[in-house]
Amino acid sequence: VFYNAMIIFANKHFSGGKAKAFSTLINFAIYIRAIIAIASRFISKIYLPIIDALLVFTGFLLITPYWEKIKFDPGYYPSEFLNYVVPVYILIWIGGIFISKGYKKPVKLWCVVKGLFWGTIIILLAYSLVDEKYRFSRALILLGSGWAIFSFLILRIVLSFLKLTNLRLDLKKPKRIAVVGHPDEVKRVKELLTQTQISSEIVGYIAIDDSDKGKDYMGDISQLEDILRINRITELIFCAENLSSGKIIKAMLELSKLEIDYKIAPPESLSIIGSNSIHTSGDLYVVNINAISKSGNKQLKRLIDFLVALILFLLSPILFIFYKNKRTFFLNIFKVIFGKKTWVGYIQDENSLVDLPALKPGILTPADQFNKMNLDLTKKSQLNLIYAKDYRVLNDLEIIIKNLKFLARTNGK
Repeated sequence: VFYNAMIIFANKHFSGGKAKAFSTLINFAIYIRAIIAIASRFISKIYLPIIDALLVFTGFLLITPYWEKIKFDPGYYPSEFLNYVVPVYILIWIGGIFISKGYKKPVKLWCVVKGLFWGTIIILLAYSLVDEKYRFSRALILLGSGWAIFSFLILRIVLSFLKLTNLRLDLKKPKRIAVVGHPDEVKRVKELLTQTQISSEIVGYIAIDDSDKGKDYMGDISQLEDILRINRITELIFCAENLSSGKIIKAMLELSKLEIDYKIAPPESLSIIGSNSIHTSGDLYVVNINAISKSGNKQLKRLIDFLVALILFLLSPILFIFYKNKRTFFLNIFKVIFGKKTWVGYIQDENSLVDLPALKPGILTPADQFNKMNLDLTKKSQLNLIYAKDYRVLNDLEIIIKNLKFLARTNGK
């Protein structure tokens, strides 16, 4: 959109005669610049996974012959192990990090470790299910995962320390926060900050006028600069309910020489917003809602659906004994594998699905946790809403395990 706007501008101001040739040249330059920008963004997103993949493969190149020397004879493992099996391991590990949001910036080292852990679990599960001729070594899987954890963490720490890329580690110290506003509003902001789960310490409040009194007030807005210096405040939050935008901007301009982060708390809102630079998106503090509509949760839910369906398919010769409607059970497995259905979805009642994120039809529903209760429309709506706004993998697994006997039904009924 940005580069297309430049083209429209060029076409508007350069037309006719020699200007047409000049306009063509400008258009060509704009397209080249757009291609460079797209390529730059693509490279910035894939360089770290590529380095990770090369690190793991190099680790296996060194570990495999060493392990052969200790346990077996040189050349014990066939070339297919390094050429085909190790790349599959790498894809699973990198996929685990991606799903665990380990490639988001700033980087959280815990997310990287979590992604590698789940990737290793998936590899070990697959190892136990495949034919014996494709099983090479559990020890190499564990040694490879150990090397991956060590090398990935060292790589990120070094890149962050050297500042050779835009990669930063999420190692923020607790923020020292002061809030400017009247008692009711600062109390609301304090509760909101508690719910957002950010690492912070509310040092105190700053009064707007003489009506603001209490032991937590450190002074009034006329003493703002001194209060911030003395109390080593790192972030200042203005209550927009109590201060006009003009006064907030004036205060920010007067304090521009201080290294302070600024935020604004809109009235009757579940968020606190702010940005200190035109080059950064700033922070957004929101109440922690782990919505099912988040891309990470969608991917995680799809992965769990697929893995459960795969396990059920492998166990189907045994499970068939327990289902009268064997055909539907088998169809449900394949519908989940191909993304036509999900194991756990909403309660299928049109009036209880208003304004909820879209989900594939579920074979089971949150109501299956209370299958002996008669749920009215209000309770169905509440269950659907809770499921949509606070998605948890363990909830899905609990519903599936407790209701295995219902996996052969259709449309959550």
